[in-house]
Amino acid sequence: IALPAMAAEPTRALLTITDGPVQVLRGAQKFDAAEGLALADDDIVRTTAATRVARIEFADGRALDLGPATQVLLLSERTAQAQGWAGASAVVAQGWAKLSAGAAVGRLVTPHGIVTGEARGAVLTQAAADGSALAFAESRGLTLRPRSAGAEVMLREGETWLRDGASGTVRVIARHTAFREVPRA
Repeated sequence: IALPAMAAEPTRALLTITDGPVQVLRGAQKFDAAEGLALADDDIVRTTAATRVARIEFADGRALDLGPATQVLLLSERTAQAQGWAGASAVVAQGWAKLSAGAAVGRLVTPHGIVTGEARGAVLTQAAADGSALAFAESRGLTLRPRSAGAEVMLREGETWLRDGASGTVRVIARHTAFREVPRA
């Protein structure tokens, strides 16, 4: 009897660096993660305040670095398309995330909007519980499409978009002095 070949689902993302505690929520399961773990679509990855950095590497060359006290949802392509977030890697619910795009354009969904980094560029985002947020075009440029009715913002390399949590005011600045708050790792 010949059985049809069962093709293994290719790994979409791997947890490649864990410098501190990292947890994964997969469906109804919650477990501590270790380097080399294959991550699945719709996994929630959490770091603690004691985590220095965690890195997720995608099969297409993108890398997502997570700072302390960060929580992200890895998006399936189907979910991203259905929400109008085509090409998005993850939803950053809170904390620090840096997306290095590789050869592809990288997209992150954040509480403040959809951040799109240019190919081979890197973007840094931060979302805080008080509503403050930051998007920084580390290399190349980025586009921020706010979730609110605001206009799309294009940042050049080195520019920062900031939202004040208390007042909700938004500004773009060329040089950001608060980078002392960025996790060192």
